[in-house]
Amino acid sequence: MDELPDELTEDFTKQPVKILKGHNKAVRELAYSEKHKIIVSCGFDFEVFVWNPYLEEMILKLTGHEHPLVGVNCLPHMNAFITADSKGLVKVWSILDYSCIQTFNVPNVNQVTCIRAVARHRRLITGSRSFKVFQYSKPFQNEYSDDAPITCAKFSAEKLEIYVAGERSVKVWDARTGKPVRVLKNVLDSDITVMELDTQHRKLIVGSHQGEVKVFDLISGVNTLTLDSHDPQEGEISYIGYGGDDSTIVTAGWDRVIKIHMDEVYDYTMP
Repeated sequence: MDELPDELTEDFTKQPVKILKGHNKAVRELAYSEKHKIIVSCGFDFEVFVWNPYLEEMILKLTGHEHPLVGVNCLPHMNAFITADSKGLVKVWSILDYSCIQTFNVPNVNQVTCIRAVARHRRLITGSRSFKVFQYSKPFQNEYSDDAPITCAKFSAEKLEIYVAGERSVKVWDARTGKPVRVLKNVLDSDITVMELDTQHRKLIVGSHQGEVKVFDLISGVNTLTLDSHDPQEGEISYIGYGGDDSTIVTAGWDRVIKIHMDEVYDYTMP
């Protein structure tokens, strides 16, 4: 068996060169930016910690997650790093000014356990009970409300949020700060044409070019209900209305059909 180099067995390597203190709970992952010479750490704290390896105190503590963090990865060619928490909220941060430049949810998962960015292929992989792969080609453009043409938008006075639909995704913006807070990605199989909120502004109903109608929870981003669709060839959804206390959803399409749906699924089976 080959012997280890002498420098790896020297006494000084057995002791830490520096101890960085700041986390109150266990640390789960570290990432290092060779270009910017910073360390980013995350763990069971809800905050992201940014360190200069030559200093003992942290540079910055970033907030925005509301659950324990599970991973952090640096993107060397984009001057950014990615964090994710256990509930599937993913945030992209700028290394240049430490602002959050994009937020989205991993759809249809109860818990995310890890993330890994593959810089060469520009992909982000998230792990839960299954792997989900996200493709990224360019950083989020702060000067625009959306990377794609906007087809419709809704404002919630209850939550002070703006919901902007472009192609098949919905971006959620904080109306007070003007910053994006999360993204519902690829919610339908074709482009979104119309959206509507329920009376309590907890759900978002979206309709598509091919007649699809789905209901999404605005906090988790989970598809809670898929409604009876219109004709996929001629049934582009042109109107969605919420019925109020009777929990009905009214949809109309280019197929000249008006449908009334129940927002909740009830079990009418006799005992």
